[in-house]
Parts: sequence; C-alpha cells; structure tokens
Amino acid sequence: MKIKATLKLEDVNLRSERHGEEEGAATGVDLKLTGTLQSSQMAQLWHSPETWERLKSAFWNDDLELKTVGLGFIPNDSDFQNCRVDLYPEFTDDIAMSEASVNQHKFKPLPGGVCEVKLRVQCHPSREEIAALAGMLKREMPMELWSRQMDMLDAA
Repeated sequence: MKIKATLKLEDVNLRSERHGEEEGAATGVDLKLTGTLQSSQMAQLWHSPETWERLKSAFWNDDLELKTVGLGFIPNDSDFQNCRVDLYPEFTDDIAMSEASVNQHKFKPLPGGVCEVKLRVQCHPSREEIAALAGMLKREMPMELWSRQMDMLDAA
C-alpha cells in the first residue's frame, strides 16, 4: 500500500525516549499532518477495507452528498508500525523516514466523498532532518506513506 497526498506539517514535537535504564537515550519526533484524502486513499488507512466501505455508506449517499451535516472528527484506532514516510518539500532536500509509526488518525467526512484528515507520524529523524522539519512547519508538501503491514493485511 502506498498513499500519495499533499499534506500540511502542522507540528513537530520532540520527545525523549527511554531504552532500558538509560533515560533520553534517543530522541523521537512526533509529526502532526493534516490535509484532504480521497475515499480510495482513506480505505487504505483501515485494517479492514470492509469497515471503510460500511462507514462510507453511512456518511455519503450515492451522489456523494453528506447524509449528516456537521460531523466532527472521527477517530480511527488503527496503528501502523514500520512505515516509511517520504516528504518532498519544495525548497529543500527530500526526507525519507523509515521505521515510523502512523497513528492517532482522525477524519472528518466532507461533501464529494473526500475527508479532512489529521494523523501523527512517530519517527526518529537525524539532527539535520529535525532542523529541516522545523523549517517546513505550517507548509503543505507532497508526501508518500508506505506500509508493509498494510500490504500484508491486504494480501491476507
């Protein structure tokens, strides 16, 4: 599975991680991304495509008009480990982060069968990448999210 989309980097949050007895042995980074995804892209963020199909029919009619207006963000408890997240900013080098986790995904159905999304990427970028990420705050950029876990679930 691979999702290609343009998302906005809303927040970069550094966190200290404990490894065994050693406090702060590594620095993890939480990225908050927001944007709009098509229904076909949304289906890939669920462990079960059938679940998304049921939700989709609950939110939109056949003409892709919302059945219920004024819905807020709806959480999805899917947690994907060992993802690769590639960011393609306009004025700096691309950033490829492997062994990332994608979680805390929330979506808000919009007219036309699209969804506004919020998601968190937990990763371990280098110091140089952290500095570059700080310079990308509040900017939209193309990105790709790839997960072998999602691929394996799709094949099952």
